[in-house]
Amino acid sequence: VIALGNPYGLSNSVTSGIVSSLGRDIAIGSGEDRREFKGLVQTSALINPGNSGGPLVNLDGELVGVNTAIVDHAQGIGFAIPVEQIRKVLAELLSTPEVCPVWLGIAFRSGPLSVADVAKDSPAAKAGVLPGDRVHTFASRPAFDAFDVGMALLYLRPGDRIEIGLERKGRRQNVTLTLAEPRPLTDESVLSRRFGVLGQNVDRSLAASMRLPVAWGILVAKVEPQSPAERSGVRVGDLLVQIGRYRVQTVQQAVRLLRDARPGDSVSVAIVRGGYLARTSVRLR
Repeated sequence: VIALGNPYGLSNSVTSGIVSSLGRDIAIGSGEDRREFKGLVQTSALINPGNSGGPLVNLDGELVGVNTAIVDHAQGIGFAIPVEQIRKVLAELLSTPEVCPVWLGIAFRSGPLSVADVAKDSPAAKAGVLPGDRVHTFASRPAFDAFDVGMALLYLRPGDRIEIGLERKGRRQNVTLTLAEPRPLTDESVLSRRFGVLGQNVDRSLAASMRLPVAWGILVAKVEPQSPAERSGVRVGDLLVQIGRYRVQTVQQAVRLLRDARPGDSVSVAIVRGGYLARTSVRLR
């Protein structure tokens, strides 16, 4: 593999090496500055300060990963984020209303690419797309994951018509839909977009009827497939009671806390499940 970057300000530097290992987990820093990286590519291509963010490519010029870390007390050991992880993060960023100029109404599931959910009265619903459909082509291009979809939508506008190649019960078909304007964001849609959950405010009446352990917080009614919440272990029936250092009693409070967070930021959340308090970290999209 070959690492490119600007180590110590020396622009356009190139180093070469081998892939020493895959799936490495490392921790950098200590205390509040401690950060954990999982599933990294370990390489002997020299990576120094200034290489971070640069590409790690194979001899065919294909992107393998993005250089991200070194071991200070060792020589010739560097780490890169695998390209598969980069594609997943970019897919989430490309799907945000701030970036994506159109609305389909489809929640995608990767591996292989398929339709996880279809929003009511959406362009996809009107075109006959159904949950469970496998996606082979999108906008006349092969589509292997949500990143391919995001890149295709980046250059389209409301009113454009696209064709999607689907497979349903072993039979292939093409559907054509007309892209729409992104929907106005509500508090509920913000929570869905950033976390990947649908929730409702808990009051004393709801707590009593469902025998909930606390009479406040956000009751998780739905967790979107492959969303940040699902990857962090959040389940239907959980009570979201804290984001960061702040107690959360309503969806509106949660949205206010998330307003200034950027896509890719990790926030700690506390949930109540079965009478027990648990904590996890959610990377926002």
